[in-house]
Amino acid sequence: MRRMWPFFVIALVAALNSGCETPGRPAGRRVTPPGEGRLVVTLNGPERSPIDLTAELTELMLHVRGGGWFRIPITLTTLNSLDVVRRQIPLADAPLPSGSYDRMTLRFGKATLRQEGKTVDLSVPAEGFTLGVSVEIEPGALAPLFIMWDVERAVEREVFLAPAFTFHGKEPEVRAVVAYVTNEESGTVSVVDRARNQVVSTIQMGRAPRGIVVEPEARRAFVLNGGDDTITVIDVNTHRALHTFNLESQARAQELAISPLARTLYVANTALNSVTALDVESLGVKATVPVGLSPVALAVDQRSTRVLVANQGSNSVSLIDPFSNRVVGTVQVDQSPVHISVDPNLNADRAYVASPTSAFLTVLSLSSGQLVRRLSVGPGVVASLPDEIPNRLFLLKASQNRVVVFDAALNVEIGGFSVGRSPFRIARDPDRDKLFVVNREGNSVTVADRLSRRVEATIPVGKRPYGIAVVR
Repeated sequence: MRRMWPFFVIALVAALNSGCETPGRPAGRRVTPPGEGRLVVTLNGPERSPIDLTAELTELMLHVRGGGWFRIPITLTTLNSLDVVRRQIPLADAPLPSGSYDRMTLRFGKATLRQEGKTVDLSVPAEGFTLGVSVEIEPGALAPLFIMWDVERAVEREVFLAPAFTFHGKEPEVRAVVAYVTNEESGTVSVVDRARNQVVSTIQMGRAPRGIVVEPEARRAFVLNGGDDTITVIDVNTHRALHTFNLESQARAQELAISPLARTLYVANTALNSVTALDVESLGVKATVPVGLSPVALAVDQRSTRVLVANQGSNSVSLIDPFSNRVVGTVQVDQSPVHISVDPNLNADRAYVASPTSAFLTVLSLSSGQLVRRLSVGPGVVASLPDEIPNRLFLLKASQNRVVVFDAALNVEIGGFSVGRSPFRIARDPDRDKLFVVNREGNSVTVADRLSRRVEATIPVGKRPYGIAVVR
């Protein structure tokens, strides 16, 4: 019997790179030894599946050109064609010796086809499927590989498993519709295509990347590597790391923010009880500003030109003048503040301070710098996002794995929706009117429609994602 072998097309693009909410928690990526790079493999599910096919992926191997085979560590992964429709499944994140690789083997265990209420075992070759590839692993670099599963061609004659895949790398032309997600434990940034709700590239960072901001001109993104006391600069046009520069040692910094009017980048030095002000162009230090104890969050008010700093250890918010880089006021808030958001609506004059151990969300007046109200939101709010509808807020409740919709005028919850485990940060996509929620323990990003609050996608990213920035 003549067997048709699956058709494969492979293309891989390597991303070249340089170089905690609870202070002191060890976090960081696996250290890559000298002479090694990393390969990150992700399966992209099909747009639709006319069949119900289940296959167990048991092994991935790469053959070095002119040499031997290297096994890529994976856990046994059960793939069901219906379950993976419009989804991404992380398969591997492994160090490999630098060099050129020319073949890949995929081995499968049991495979079954369910049709008309019956389940049929498919024939699976024990040697797996070996196909030609062209993979370049460079020292200290990360190579993302995305696998498209052509489910309609995955079964031959209803007897044989024929896993037809198309492979591709990152897509630099999606610059205008991307979001960046920092993955603290993986030591990477995931590049998300907001039009398709998929990760399209991965960029290697330093140790424990946390806060991230994008310039208003959208030329560069700045990623704070808290485990290295460094900042990595990303070229937004190419999604490549340009360079990495050092911060003050042992700062255990977590967050950063940009003041566009003052052309200043601010870094919250959690362990040093200070905020560093950096010139956006030269990246030189303008000033080091003493604030309260354990500063963990920053926000910038574009209208009053104030920088707000949440001091978790002293239960306060420091107000910094970005032109003199001096503290011009301090206001006491509820215990252990961890996040600040500024209401962008015209004449709103409000900032919201989240304190998870408190049942209240503190409201500050930006013009006076004083506490003006406490909203009864219940305990567990770790972050907030003011909506463009006046007096409406989206609140993240990590312990409930839920986004709460809150009416500040009525001081009451008016709805909500479930997300992944431990939601931590939230951002709005104004181009598509979606919400992006970073799920810290879920290793994912939930995408929901802002108005209907219907969850549309869950995007897997790296381990322990921390921050998100929408690029426009």
